[in-house]
Amino acid sequence: VRQALNMAINKQAIVDEVLRKYGQVIETPYPFDPDQPSLIYNPEKAKNILISSKYLKTASSTLMINLATANTPEMKAVAEKIKTDWEVIGVETNIQLYEFSDLNQTIIKERDYEALLFGTITKAPSDLYAFWHSSQRTAPGLNVAMYVNSRTDKLLEDARVTFDEKERTKLYSQFDEIIERDVPAIFLYSPEFMYIVPEKVGGIDLKDIT
Repeated sequence: VRQALNMAINKQAIVDEVLRKYGQVIETPYPFDPDQPSLIYNPEKAKNILISSKYLKTASSTLMINLATANTPEMKAVAEKIKTDWEVIGVETNIQLYEFSDLNQTIIKERDYEALLFGTITKAPSDLYAFWHSSQRTAPGLNVAMYVNSRTDKLLEDARVTFDEKERTKLYSQFDEIIERDVPAIFLYSPEFMYIVPEKVGGIDLKDIT
């Protein structure tokens, strides 16, 4: 089902219309990965997957999904775009909006959601452990997809302790391949942030800000 839901979302339209093109589409859990897979937007194929897998009995059948997210302008706009795209393939979407504190304490902490639209801050590949290792699937862990895979656990563990940069890159590459196959979550976009300073302030040379 996740594969079909992923294919049905026009992620480039989200970046173009919601972010005003200040962002990039991503297909992996690490937004700075230079080798992002190509876009797979294909609603017709997505619907065929749902029908062939019996999630939809006929082309006119529908599913219902509750999508929880934060009550902010960006998240609401993105949720509406997803709702529109999913309903094209027969997936009726009920958007559930929560204030940020309620979303964190009631919904995310308790893992009380069918689908969750949320953002994460990933500054380095090593951060992937916190979001994808199976030991982090319950609160206060950050594995909100509740993903469990012994192979990816081992890859993330080995990547954390090795001092060999080439070996670490190889381990994360293998991790990406498994994530791309399993589709434990749908990756949407990585936003860009603009920093505006007065013209009279000189010597500004901003690259990566964390």
